[in-house]
Amino acid sequence: MFGSSEWAKLMIEITEKGAIAFELRAESASVVELVGDFDGWDEQSRPMHRESDSVWRLVLDPGPGVYLFRYRIDDHQWRLDDASHGIITTWDGIVKSRVFRPGFEYVMTSLAA
Repeated sequence: MFGSSEWAKLMIEITEKGAIAFELRAESASVVELVGDFDGWDEQSRPMHRESDSVWRLVLDPGPGVYLFRYRIDDHQWRLDDASHGIITTWDGIVKSRVFRPGFEYVMTSLAA
């Protein structure tokens, strides 16, 4: 999608509490937004925060499920996440990244002695 090595570092991670941490390296970006089906593809609803000169990050917990997303850079460039849980082409012909946020099973224990 982009030829520059500037876009090489991408990462998603499921945190210990089950949230999804999204990271993108975009050295020359002024604005980076996470756009996905967890927010109805609203292009301005999830701005990412600059962590360093080149790394943008956002942590969110949309709940258990499978979500499609893309990064929007400076209002006009779209980027996929090659480190995601897959890249798919949807029915409308748009290629999107996929992330799986698993459910967590809590085991209840009795406090009775």
